[in-house]
Amino acid sequence: MQSRAFINRCRNSLFRLMLPLPFLSLPAVAGDQPAFSFSTEVKRPDMIREARDTAPKYNPTAHERKTTKEEAGNYKKRDMLQASYSSEAVLKAIIEPDAFQPYPAAGDPAYGALPAEERAAIIRAAESFLDYDWPTLRATDYLEFYETGSQVGFQQVYFARLKALETLLYAEILEGKGRFVRDIANGIWAVCEQTSFALPAHLNVEYPGAGLPSPDQPILALHASETAALLATADYFLADDLDALNPVFRERMRHEVRRQLLDPYLERTDYWWMAYEKPFTNNWNPWMTSNFLLCALVFCESRAELASCLLKAIEVLDHFINVYPDDGGCEEGPAYWGHAGGRLLDCLDLLGTATGGLIDVYDQPLIREMGNFMWYSSIHKPWYVNFADAHARYTPYPVKLFRYGKAVGSENLMAFAAGFPIEPYLSSHRTEYLFFDQLPKLFIREELLGFDQPFAPAVFKALPDLETAYVRQGTDTGEGFYLAAKGGYNAESHNHNDVGNFLIFLDGEPLLIDTGVGTYSSKTFSEQRYEIWSMQSSYHNLPDINGQPQPHMVQWRSDFFETNNTEDAAVISIGLTSAYPEAANLDSYIRTLRFDRIREEISLDESFAFRDGHASAGGNTVTFHFMTHHVPTPGSEPGQVILSHPQTGKPRAILTCPPGLDISVNKILLEDPRMAASWGDTLYRIVVQAELAPDKRLADFRFSINRSRRTFHP
Repeated sequence: MQSRAFINRCRNSLFRLMLPLPFLSLPAVAGDQPAFSFSTEVKRPDMIREARDTAPKYNPTAHERKTTKEEAGNYKKRDMLQASYSSEAVLKAIIEPDAFQPYPAAGDPAYGALPAEERAAIIRAAESFLDYDWPTLRATDYLEFYETGSQVGFQQVYFARLKALETLLYAEILEGKGRFVRDIANGIWAVCEQTSFALPAHLNVEYPGAGLPSPDQPILALHASETAALLATADYFLADDLDALNPVFRERMRHEVRRQLLDPYLERTDYWWMAYEKPFTNNWNPWMTSNFLLCALVFCESRAELASCLLKAIEVLDHFINVYPDDGGCEEGPAYWGHAGGRLLDCLDLLGTATGGLIDVYDQPLIREMGNFMWYSSIHKPWYVNFADAHARYTPYPVKLFRYGKAVGSENLMAFAAGFPIEPYLSSHRTEYLFFDQLPKLFIREELLGFDQPFAPAVFKALPDLETAYVRQGTDTGEGFYLAAKGGYNAESHNHNDVGNFLIFLDGEPLLIDTGVGTYSSKTFSEQRYEIWSMQSSYHNLPDINGQPQPHMVQWRSDFFETNNTEDAAVISIGLTSAYPEAANLDSYIRTLRFDRIREEISLDESFAFRDGHASAGGNTVTFHFMTHHVPTPGSEPGQVILSHPQTGKPRAILTCPPGLDISVNKILLEDPRMAASWGDTLYRIVVQAELAPDKRLADFRFSINRSRRTFHP
């Protein structure tokens, strides 16, 4: 009779040969050798169905998020701006409205700072919009979202109009000859004729079930404020030209900006992102406020009117700063920083300008660290730590990073920014935030491109308030292991249920990953959000305990997050008992990650204490999950999983699991463009099953990951 070991070796050899085939399932073999099996599942986002299921016509309350926007886990009532500057001091320092002159007039020689090739490309693009037939936003474009949950058709027209107007305006700023003014005026008129500047999804949040906007019900939302800011930019540069054409253009712009942005911002305190009612807000706060401040500085006609705007903006921004952790970490993730900390920079710049330099909090440690977060969380270009909805592959705006570093005196942030290319304006088909991103680029690019201080990445950085830590082998970002781990709570902004999650890179490439988020649909921001697989803890590097994943609400959080770093090793310890529900039967769960720089090994120790033996269910169970886009195959020893590069097939690392546990691999076929942009068309979920005897309450498991030292020959 063949030996059991021989049978298993044959089965594992067959597994390696057949792994790429879909729907392969190898049965477990009874005996002393644990099973290693493989299966396939397709994660195909049914965008049409998901959108329809949450369409306002059929699900009018789907937009309500009853369990998330209650509080921020790091809220602290600092009121930094109000504490630093009294209302009296602000009122005394406010400039006259016509003194707001941050940029030279259109056609000024200073705009020659833009490279000739890019300048010519922008002007050519603008020339294609001469005599442009401005597309119409139809009532049925709004109703498409109301009836189906999709706003694709609406957005195609909406953003095409804004991009055309912005491109024409940019070209006129560069040239200053007046040849684009009439078409800009047509674009302004087309935009002002919109009943609302907002997207249909935001209409439903404000007025559920309405379906169509009303001129008596302004919708103050992100892109509505962006549209208003574009009109303010046009007024700033072309006031005389538009008046010469017809004064009604500027009167209409002022009317619409007041109706759709300035008045509701000033008069209301019930917008969730203003955080008057609940201590929770996110990037919406400074994003909206930056556009509000720009419009106020352009359209306010008296110091008194401008004062009202500034004082309200200061209150709202303080609420944003209040929800930030002391360590400056952005819980939304790096991909959202540009409209969180980055937009706060724009707000602070405008407040400083509006008060003759009075308002200046760049020396505050929190403000400084909010910028440094962007290099703390960078792994190796183009990879970023992507907890929650953030992108794994991401290229930040280098100009904004450089400006931020310069403002707070962080030369390392400036050096980090200088390592990224300055993307040309026409690299995006969407609007490019002309006033806040494109124009600053012109006047800082020479300094940025000439900045030659080397960037110095941190070998270890812990953010104890955000509860995130970043560890690397050395200062070469593309060499050796990299580890990032998080604690936190399960109601963070853009939350996934992921308390205790971690990711591992090797030589600058992902190994064990956070899959991130798929393409946004109406379901993503509905009460059905956590039906989406990528939001669930079971699809992160986290276990199910007695069949229980982590729930979603603010109370499901870490018990503690502790770190220690030496030259030889770093240790991250996270208490996870409170991240799981009562049914998990936990008395204690501590996760410890150790990064051994000498051995080039990352180990994971999982320590469980259960309240009882769970005898009614046959004993306690723990199902560990590990997400990867590498190809997992059985190693030469029981419990080993070889992780091979998805393109080259070369073994890169070995995941060693505790002996005696069954291992299965789910091959996940991705059909989502947003996820595919980071991971290609395939992910794998390694599942390791542990079953305890009914008389056992305590259990410890050790996993480790090491560099593979051998060559793989399939």
